[in-house]
Amino acid sequence: MTKVLDIIITPPLLFCLFTLISRITCVDPNNERAASNKEWYEKMLEEKRQQQQQEQEGESSAGVMTFVNRRNQETSPDFDKYERLCRGEQTRVCTRTVY
Repeated sequence: MTKVLDIIITPPLLFCLFTLISRITCVDPNNERAASNKEWYEKMLEEKRQQQQQEQEGESSAGVMTFVNRRNQETSPDFDKYERLCRGEQTRVCTRTVY
């Protein structure tokens, strides 16, 4: 159910709902349901803020990419030449003269 609410409730809508619940608790401070809803909306707003901060931090470090080579480190010289060719590096493909 939380996943559905995350999709439906956007941060501006969440803030609007929070302000409405805050008004209800001001009018009727003894309303337990409104008080618990207010706490829930505060929690959701804080989670959304943290999520936005993490996304912004992720965007600032998005220019740096890390790569882990997971292939076998023991490769043949031919495979190394093939990789250099794929990267566009200069390499001698044939070491002997073919007639």
